[in-house]
Amino acid sequence: MRHLEEAVLDKRNRNIALTGRYGAGKSSVLDNFQKKHDKDTIRISINTLGPDDDDEDLTNRIQKELVKQLVYRLTPGKIRRSRFARPKPVTKFRAFLHALFVSVVGLGLLWVLGVRSGPGWPDAAADMPGYLVRAGMLFGLVLASLWAARWIIGDRIVSEVTTAGTKIALGEGPTTYFDSFLDEIVAFFDTFKPKFVIFEDLDRFEDPRIFDSLRELNTLVNASANRQAGNEPLRFIYAIKDSLFERLGTDPESKDEKDAEEKLKDGEELVKLGLAENVVSRPLLDLIARHTTDMRLMKNICNEFVVFAEHLLWKKKNRAPGMTADHLFALVAHKNFHLADFEAISQRTSTLDKLEQLHRDEVRTLIEGLQEQRRKRMRTEEQRDRKEATAVELGGRLRDLKDMFPSPNGYSYSSVMVDDQGYGSNAVDTMEFWECVAKSKSFSLVQNCGATVTPSAGQIGRVFPEVMSSAQWLDPDPAESARLLRQYDQDIAGLRGADSAGLASYEGVPKGRIRFDQRITEVLESELARDLVRRGFITRNYAEYSAIFYGKYVGVDVAFFYNHSVQPNEMYLDYEFTSEKAMSNLLEQVPADFMSTISALNLQVASYLLNEKPEDAKKLVAYVVTHDGKDVHAFMDAFLNTPDAPRELLIQQLTEHPWPDVFEYVAKRPGIPDEETRLKLFDTALLNALSIDVYEIGNSSRALLESSYQRLTALSQSQTAAQTERVFEILEAVELVVPDLSGLSTPLRDRIVAAHRYKLSSPNLQMALGIDVDPTLDEVRQKQSVWEFCNKRIGDYIASMDAIGPIVLTESVLVDVINEQHESWTEDQLREVIEQSSALATIQKIEAVPQLTWPLIVDAGLLAPTVTNVWAYVQAHGLTSSCLDF
Repeated sequence: MRHLEEAVLDKRNRNIALTGRYGAGKSSVLDNFQKKHDKDTIRISINTLGPDDDDEDLTNRIQKELVKQLVYRLTPGKIRRSRFARPKPVTKFRAFLHALFVSVVGLGLLWVLGVRSGPGWPDAAADMPGYLVRAGMLFGLVLASLWAARWIIGDRIVSEVTTAGTKIALGEGPTTYFDSFLDEIVAFFDTFKPKFVIFEDLDRFEDPRIFDSLRELNTLVNASANRQAGNEPLRFIYAIKDSLFERLGTDPESKDEKDAEEKLKDGEELVKLGLAENVVSRPLLDLIARHTTDMRLMKNICNEFVVFAEHLLWKKKNRAPGMTADHLFALVAHKNFHLADFEAISQRTSTLDKLEQLHRDEVRTLIEGLQEQRRKRMRTEEQRDRKEATAVELGGRLRDLKDMFPSPNGYSYSSVMVDDQGYGSNAVDTMEFWECVAKSKSFSLVQNCGATVTPSAGQIGRVFPEVMSSAQWLDPDPAESARLLRQYDQDIAGLRGADSAGLASYEGVPKGRIRFDQRITEVLESELARDLVRRGFITRNYAEYSAIFYGKYVGVDVAFFYNHSVQPNEMYLDYEFTSEKAMSNLLEQVPADFMSTISALNLQVASYLLNEKPEDAKKLVAYVVTHDGKDVHAFMDAFLNTPDAPRELLIQQLTEHPWPDVFEYVAKRPGIPDEETRLKLFDTALLNALSIDVYEIGNSSRALLESSYQRLTALSQSQTAAQTERVFEILEAVELVVPDLSGLSTPLRDRIVAAHRYKLSSPNLQMALGIDVDPTLDEVRQKQSVWEFCNKRIGDYIASMDAIGPIVLTESVLVDVINEQHESWTEDQLREVIEQSSALATIQKIEAVPQLTWPLIVDAGLLAPTVTNVWAYVQAHGLTSSCLDF
């Protein structure tokens, strides 16, 4: 408003344009201006054009509408010398005056011309008073008749009157507009004498020529005699969108324009506007000066910079955060070179918006690549740490294959050849052997006859994928691995905060991929725009800085995210907030359902909600659970690959929601960064699990539990009774048989022992029984659940005790076992138990056990050699060789 007031003070400024895109506030400024100069201002706005019946050009049709608005604006009858002059509306009083005038003039003319009656009219007896009365009555009759006729005709124009065969033509009124109507417009302005005429909405017709016509009209009106006699010129003020005057080329240089580059470089125009010499940096001025050869354009850039700077840089309150004079000057220069493109920023369809979308996609792609490299490095280190166990596993796999596919010629395999070096069957379990295989990617099975079988590299890769990468068979290098991981994390963090200039100079682009610098060249339309972006003068906050006049500042990063993610409801996964209290400011601005939209899938936003607002985070988690698309998968992978993100909190909420696939997702998702993280997340899911019925738990969960259950705190550490029960339900659902009870917490171990879900082995039985001695049946029978398990799986129990010692130590236990199990166990199982019993378990009275088991006892030498026992045995089974040995 102030700049407009200053502009009209200069009498040389007769055509003033208030420019800006739709919605920029031009009308509000003009409203205030008109309010201040109401008596001296005419405001014209054209919404539609009349019908185009004669194929007139657009400019002429707009001119006609302007003339209409001017002509019919003033009070009827005020302009008398115009072809478009309108009479005042006919009222009863005006009709009476017209009739009176015609009556007096008409009758008076008749009187003067001698058309009158004598004193004796209408008869000889009439006296003068009577004559006057009758003459007055005649005059009144004529007056009344003319008054009625005038009132009925009103504003209508009578072109013809026909009566008694006589036609009277009165002429035609104006019915059309003329191509030239300068005299009427001049008459209008001479009569009304306005100081300002405001033209609005002319730009909607996309006809720049109408403004040339208006400028010429202004010149002619101000050149008229009446205007020159006055002190104030007529000023036309236009509200115009920027794109209407898009520069389609450059004008030939004039002697003034040749100096434009030097003046801009020296900052001369900025100094003229009262600014310090160094307000804009010299590198930026040099850059823009190379492309600015038009003095008018250069002046306009400087003037607009001052206007914008007053609102963005020089206010004590609501200054644009993070914006510098260079940023603003570069943006204004870009605006003046690309008016239509700048205007398209509000619709997010400008070339800068296209470049921003490419920036977003490029950052995501590069980060995904770095995260994949990081995962590979982590897995390589993990595999190096366990390569000895891997070698044993691969050796067993190779032996199994040899056994499954024996040689067709009947010869057995004697050795394995790798690079002309032979290895025996025992060597295939060593790291050295598989290191050689990983280097050569081949081996040959050698038969006793000397023939060889050599699988192809593809077959080896499918059966032994662990050897396809020789790097995993190198010795672990923790220092190098830590360095690489730090580098990956730094690159990822740098990409998330990178502006277009930083991304254009990023050196880690994979070979064969188009660099972002090339994208800048392809998308932006001018070399100036490309240079401004590459050198960081135009940043990603261009949209926020170009629409900064509205509302309260909450941080440019918050505004950027709102405009590019919240408003269009798009995911901006990697956007990085940098301002203080950015999250709280953002949540104050977003709609109520923000947490339930895809725009909430941002790493920082999700982290903040999980850490600070868990109730709001539940809405985000609900969105993740109910939307199975690529954006959700990308969010999950990115979040779980971010080291400082609250990953366990996310898995906790997903489990509690509940998400049925949470266990399988964590167990098998290849996007999990490393095995340690996978176990932590799976552990979190176990500890926060609800009823087993709400989850889908499959083979991936089973395999993870079997291989890593001792590394899970949900199993290895004591938990609440409810948690222990949930964990046990999951173990039961996957039918897990625990190989080693030693790594389990006591409450969970008791549940597993009671459910018989562990492998029968001597160490496990010791853990189950809580003893340090051998788990003989004497000890086993002390705990009912353990005895029931061993009784049901007696064969496995016997096998587990083979190399340990006696199974039964006392006679009482042996007698009880024989009496209880002689019908349920097989004869061989019973024999093995008796034979592996200690001599201390010798049965003193043979009749204490069933007769059918006596031969087994005698054969094992566990019957006391008493006359009573021998006699009883002979009577029952006769004199056998065993009896004779006894």
